[in-house]
Amino acid sequence: MEDYDKLSAESKYLLAQFMKEFYSKIDEGQSRLQAKTIAITLDDVKELVSQAKRDDLKDYIYELSDANFLTHGDGNNEPIEMTLTNKAIVWSQNKVGDNVKKWVELAGKLLVLIKT
Repeated sequence: MEDYDKLSAESKYLLAQFMKEFYSKIDEGQSRLQAKTIAITLDDVKELVSQAKRDDLKDYIYELSDANFLTHGDGNNEPIEMTLTNKAIVWSQNKVGDNVKKWVELAGKLLVLIKT
């Protein structure tokens, strides 16, 4: 079973949001290295997934980190400096591609799954 398939629907949704953010930054002219840093603080993540509880967001980030899609530091008992891994980028290119619109569509489909 692929690491992605082991993720919860909520973590998949967060990963889709992160990938959408990554490819948007690339489209805006940022280097890949710069675009890989998705969020500095949990508040930045909360902006991407406003409906999620703070503790749940931490859990999703740890889940993505355990699956090696994300790295992060720790500060004040919260993840900081969340950065996509090369594994996540390669997986995303193979799974969906680098088109931001496709990531928006996937995020929308995952959100429907979470809400039902």
